[in-house]
Amino acid sequence: MREVAKIFWGKILLFQPVLIFLILFFIYFFIFKNFFPTHNGTVGHDFSLALTGTYDGFLWFINNGIFTPPWFTPSFCGGVPNFADPQSGYYSLPQFLGFIVSPLKSAYLTVLISAALGYWGFYRLMRRTFDASVPASILAGALFMFNSFLSLRSLVGEYGFHGIMLVPLIASLLIAPAKNQHSRPGIQTTLTASVFAGLLIAYWLQSGLTTLIIPSALSVVAVACIAFILDRADWRSFLLRSTIASILALAVSASKLVASWAFFGNFPRTQYSMPGIEGIGNTIWLIVQALFFSSEGAARQANPLIRNMQWSVLPHEWAYSLSIVPFVILLVGLAGLLIMKNRGTTIRINLKSSSIFSLTIFLIIIIIPISLLVYSPSWNNVLKSIPLINATAWPFRWTIIYIPILVVITALIFDWIPFIKRYSYIMLYTLLTLMLLQNIFEPRDYYSDQSKNNLSYDPSIIENAFNQVKSTSIAPPITQIVVIQDTEGNVIAPLSRNDAVAFGFSQLYCYNPIFGYGLEKFPIKSLQPGPALEQQDGILNIKNPACYVFPKENHCEPGDHFAVNDYDRAQAFVEYRPWYFEKSLKQKVADYVTMISLALAITVLLFWIYGLVRNLSNKFGTSA
Repeated sequence: MREVAKIFWGKILLFQPVLIFLILFFIYFFIFKNFFPTHNGTVGHDFSLALTGTYDGFLWFINNGIFTPPWFTPSFCGGVPNFADPQSGYYSLPQFLGFIVSPLKSAYLTVLISAALGYWGFYRLMRRTFDASVPASILAGALFMFNSFLSLRSLVGEYGFHGIMLVPLIASLLIAPAKNQHSRPGIQTTLTASVFAGLLIAYWLQSGLTTLIIPSALSVVAVACIAFILDRADWRSFLLRSTIASILALAVSASKLVASWAFFGNFPRTQYSMPGIEGIGNTIWLIVQALFFSSEGAARQANPLIRNMQWSVLPHEWAYSLSIVPFVILLVGLAGLLIMKNRGTTIRINLKSSSIFSLTIFLIIIIIPISLLVYSPSWNNVLKSIPLINATAWPFRWTIIYIPILVVITALIFDWIPFIKRYSYIMLYTLLTLMLLQNIFEPRDYYSDQSKNNLSYDPSIIENAFNQVKSTSIAPPITQIVVIQDTEGNVIAPLSRNDAVAFGFSQLYCYNPIFGYGLEKFPIKSLQPGPALEQQDGILNIKNPACYVFPKENHCEPGDHFAVNDYDRAQAFVEYRPWYFEKSLKQKVADYVTMISLALAITVLLFWIYGLVRNLSNKFGTSA
């Protein structure tokens, strides 16, 4: 009987990662389903941009399918770039789902799928790269799955940041498994892993991760540094794989990158102040609050300490929490070190020159977010002089660097402490329970009712428009340029102004952050309310969006309109159909680079699939 029980328990343990994942996923679903929408039928403020963007992509898809990129859209501001907008994500999970289900359902499914990928990505990373135990790897996957950056940011509509959940999977592909450090993986394995990682990085570029690509990449490097310090991986293999993956990612995304750079170059966002926190001590303390406790609590403590603030820093800007579990494990690990020291146990760490270099890089990476958040007038002037950094209006977001680092360290300490190792599954269930309780009972008043801050958005108009278009398979063209006025005739710009696209209208004063949060850099020129194809003074009442990206090649300036003699092209544009425009030489070359590199990547993956199928058939054939 004892032997039967032992065998039974062994089989249960074998499926532990899957069983625990299913339980966690079920709980995750029920925690957050009531926010899509909330109890009053509304959602967070940034859904006003995200949902209308998904609906706009659906309109293009209805007429053109998936393989023709939506270079421009007439839906907003009288016509703007789409594919060239760094924040657009036509080739992303939310948009792909948005071809099948409504924009709001697509948003929630994106969150759920991303959470699942985060769990399994981290489980794979800890098992293959760090040779961690199953319980430690499960804990790592669970902690990353429930990180509040994904969940709470998504509740306000910023689910375009879901790409950060690919960090552990990319890291596991780039860092050769520990067991292979002395017997290097073959060329085929290295190439396949590099191609997979490159396509995932390319997804970052395509999905609108934009400003968070650099901190996400740095978090991958930091995780790799931990593996190098512990002698769990070979830096040469990492460098080779990272180089191949980076080149492939840039090549596959060359078309979008060149277009985005051309568009963004005409509308640099350096006009905003860069807020920060006074004092290094305050900065570190607030980061600790954000990483282990509620975002609303962190926001209450942070706001009095923030300097150079242009807008209110709302709670979702402090949503990075992994729960209190990593904090507890870190304290236990520190206590273990102190006990060993008191007992006279010598802790020897023999670092090789490569490990010292890795440690240096690691320390530099973890200092970066702090350096961006600490405020002083002189230091702020230095930061505003650095390209790319000077366009950062929300430096708090660089805190995401710490999330994967903390998860890895937590899992490693879990395996290092003898007491925890002895009762690993009991400790695992205890810590998971603690994490779940904190997530279930965390106050989310700000997220459940943003109407208190005039930030709630009603998604019903876009949802109904989507259902109508889906039932008819007819994409309504843009017929009018409109503005919204109050009862006294004053033009206003409510949160829902982009909803005009649901009625076949293009909102003149649209919400598009690339022109500035208040459209400070939007060249309105002669755009006015009225028919989109109305003729006046030799031009039409609709923008020629090619002028935003390729002004020189199309003999115009950013913000110019279609000329009357371009009526046919303008008509195709407002009907969501392709139309001819001239591209720069760089763009033409980039387009070819994208097509060729994508074809090569697909070829490598097909060879990998062929090899996998052949090995499986041989294995089962031999068994038979």
